[in-house]
Amino acid sequence: MDMNARILAKLEVCPLLVTAPGGTAVRLSIERSIREYGWRLAASGAEANILVVAGLEHDTVESYVRVLWKSMPEPRIRVDISDLTSSISDLADAAARLRSGVHQTANHTPSGTNDNGVDAPAGQPDGERDPHNPHHGHNMDMEDRDAPDHTHHGHNMASMEMPGGIPMADRAEDRDGLKLDVLTVPFGPATPHWPTGLLIQTKLQGDVIQKADVSALAPDRPDDAFWLQPWVKALAGDPISISYATRRLIAYRLDSCATLLSVVGWDYASITASRLRDNILSGPLASGDISRLRRWTNRVMHSRVLRWSLSGLGAIRADPTTPTRLAGDALDRLRTMLTEILDALPHLDDAAPLISYGFAAEQRSDVEWILDSLPNLLLGTELAETRLIVASLDPDVEALAIGRHHG
Repeated sequence: MDMNARILAKLEVCPLLVTAPGGTAVRLSIERSIREYGWRLAASGAEANILVVAGLEHDTVESYVRVLWKSMPEPRIRVDISDLTSSISDLADAAARLRSGVHQTANHTPSGTNDNGVDAPAGQPDGERDPHNPHHGHNMDMEDRDAPDHTHHGHNMASMEMPGGIPMADRAEDRDGLKLDVLTVPFGPATPHWPTGLLIQTKLQGDVIQKADVSALAPDRPDDAFWLQPWVKALAGDPISISYATRRLIAYRLDSCATLLSVVGWDYASITASRLRDNILSGPLASGDISRLRRWTNRVMHSRVLRWSLSGLGAIRADPTTPTRLAGDALDRLRTMLTEILDALPHLDDAAPLISYGFAAEQRSDVEWILDSLPNLLLGTELAETRLIVASLDPDVEALAIGRHHG
């Protein structure tokens, strides 16, 4: 065995996960498999060697994936997993190919370069730029200000592009009246721990968001709204028990908590939440799991570090138009999710049929409210705060599919 083969055989597998609309169920299966293999999820393309795309092919997601792939160093492997039947075997096969040296250099990768042959920036769609690779990110809306018209011999220099399709930084006055560069920074499928289907295009001056354009990629079928399936099925006449719906609700909130805790940087609490989420999705919880869930909830609820990290972030005033669970700051929203988990525990063994269908419509309404409110909510916030704010809201964009078929 030569030296390269020895190194590859001991290569640490570091997958990067991208989820397409409607791919939540596949994403959960992949995350569980990754954890059981003992692998560590990559935080960016630069440290990843397996690119995993969960869900059905989607053109907009693919535009992000193409550029993300270009940012990954070799050896590298891409694997697309569209259903639950193949996640474990596909991941194991990808790892084996990676370590055998049979890695991809061009497969699944449209050029990812501009006409000059220069690579586009990592993790962003062609023509966009993320100069900070931020740990936190969301969109905000601030007053647009016309940038000065930088012209030279009749050419508008502000509209020119740098090599790789990156827009040149324009200039405008910031909130203190200073002239600062205005950068375009998108957040979407390639952003780690980001809500599936949420797209935000931000304009930055320094580290402050001046404007945010928010859009969403919702799946076409109500069945793709994974977290709301019990209520969708009950509305369609299927016999669904309160116990089954309760387990899905608790797992739903645990998934949101795991995302927020990961963005905060509390990996241990995030991994614990993910494990509990997977266990409850697998079937009735054992008494030991329920005790562990209560201890975890109590620890997170009373964490001083979380109180210091999240207090005051993304504060939303309570008024008649604001969904009750979203009012307050990021810490309040986390504690609301934890309270929902504790309040649901007594119903885990309730075999009565589910007859309350309003939960799905309520969740869809909450997502619509979040999408409408995010631009103003993020306006003037620093880039380092935005992903924390978005993670505390964690809009389930897949819920929008319900509105297309269920009024």
